[in-house]
Amino acid sequence: MNGAHRVFSYIERSCYAPQVARLLDLFSRFRVLFMRVDDLWSTPGKALGKVEQFLDVEQAISTAPDGSYVKATSGALEDHRPLSSSVRAQLDDLFRDDIKETARLTSLDLSDWLSPGYLENLKPSSVFMG
Repeated sequence: MNGAHRVFSYIERSCYAPQVARLLDLFSRFRVLFMRVDDLWSTPGKALGKVEQFLDVEQAISTAPDGSYVKATSGALEDHRPLSSSVRAQLDDLFRDDIKETARLTSLDLSDWLSPGYLENLKPSSVFMG
């Protein structure tokens, strides 16, 4: 195969529940830490502390996070336009059951993902063009 399936499988790859279920088939629940990336962006020290605690390692990284991250992107993404409300509604309908199942499997509160006005908290301090 020429890789087109992987390149154009945005919807399939955006359904997290099957991926999480497969992960939990391979690893016991207590060996997996689920977190929201928003927590890393909004409270990096707290999020990194949670990772250190889960790994049972000395608290080191979480004591001095710099609060910046690199957002990987390409030139093609720079001229993106917001979704129309009708497309957003279609995507919300498409992903609703997957979001609920992902929340159940991970025990994460993903209720805000179900809100029509939800936007990821992307405020990069620097951008990497890849």
